Amino acid sequence: MFDFFERLRKKTRRERQIFALVSSLSVTIFILGIWAIFALPKNLSTVAEEKKSSISPIANVKKGFESAFASISKEFSDLTENLSSSFDEQFVAPNVEEKDFKNSTENGKLEN
Repeated sequence: MFDFFERLRKKTRRERQIFALVSSLSVTIFILGIWAIFALPKNLSTVAEEKKSSISPIANVKKGFESAFASISKEFSDLTENLSSSFDEQFVAPNVEEKDFKNSTENGKLEN
């Protein structure tokens, strides 16, 4: 093995570059082949199943917008509900009737 590297070291720079290119391509093709044998069939079957049940891209975008609009609408309704309940708690006096309010304006204070 060391003799091989000694002979390679004695060759020209151009020959060493060609050897490096060929060896790196060989290792890459080997790794790609192993990956293709083990992973590619699983991925292809998954893609085939998705194609059978897939919808058109336009329908997919429409579905996404509908989902986003529904989510925004729900958040907005929750926000308005929370704001209205918060407003009611802060600004509306509990258990105060209209006649008590009239008396308080005449006397200058609120009576329960």
